Amino acid sequence: MGQHSAKFLDRKFSEVCRRSIMQSLIELKNITKAFEDNVILDDFNLTVNRNEFITLLGPSGCGKTTTLRIVGGFENPDEGKVIFEGKDITDLPPNKRHINTVFQKYALFPHMNVGGNIAFGLKIAGKSDAYIRDKVKYALKLVNLEGYQNRKIESLSGGQQQRIAMARAIVNEPKVLLLDEPLGALDLKLRQDMQYELIRLKNELGITFIYVTHDQEEALTMSDKVVVMNGGYIQQMDTPEEIYNGPENAFVADFIGDSNIIDGIMVEDCLVNICHKYCVICPYNTNNNYKVDRCFDLRLPHQNSSIGNNNQQGRRSCGLYIK
Repeated sequence: MGQHSAKFLDRKFSEVCRRSIMQSLIELKNITKAFEDNVILDDFNLTVNRNEFITLLGPSGCGKTTTLRIVGGFENPDEGKVIFEGKDITDLPPNKRHINTVFQKYALFPHMNVGGNIAFGLKIAGKSDAYIRDKVKYALKLVNLEGYQNRKIESLSGGQQQRIAMARAIVNEPKVLLLDEPLGALDLKLRQDMQYELIRLKNELGITFIYVTHDQEEALTMSDKVVVMNGGYIQQMDTPEEIYNGPENAFVADFIGDSNIIDGIMVEDCLVNICHKYCVICPYNTNNNYKVDRCFDLRLPHQNSSIGNNNQQGRRSCGLYIK
């Protein structure tokens, strides 16, 4: 390689690194959090990029809501740092962060009308009445509830209340929006409609979304990146497609969807004893997943037989995970 080519590659590598650093918005570094003797997060690390829809997915008690609360400033970590745009905000209170939250139960003020709820944060910030009126109208238009300023909260349906909570959260233009299972109380049809609504808002506003759910379908449908958590640890972090097609371990394979988890004995490289048959396997991807190429009887290794057209065509049986 010539000197000029080497310099060109060095420059390109530096540009890629610089863009990668600029895209990073939030970093959780070595976060540990415990409640009494129960450790919820243990040396937890996570990076969230700008304009990303990232979902924390896992069973109840895995630490996903605690992670969200630490990002929002509602909980302080026992150890570790929260970095926002390169600055340490670990001890910064929630109202000083460019981060807003939509809670599971919406947390709307029942004694205020819709306009009062949406304008609450703007009034605290000391904005003018004219500015507040314009912003409230704009926020209601974004969530398709124009003209609802004077409606009472109790007169709204669950889906409408959810949209008002969204409008209140986005009206002061946060850089990050935290959503703690906001669709959990809605019926199936309304929940599906709101999934599309959230994706539209994220794309239109350019806000980074950090979403918490235990609903696998919801996570795989909406997200740019999914973080599968269990026991305070990240089990896998990848695109929805890669997590579904290439789970890194048995927990992810079982939690994400229907799976066939098969115990086997590795006889040698690419040869596994499964159910008293030798199976020749080959790597499916870089996550140590394999697809079965062919199987033959243990006592008759010369009588090789194909196990199906799907594998002959190089397609992996969905959910097959060999430990």
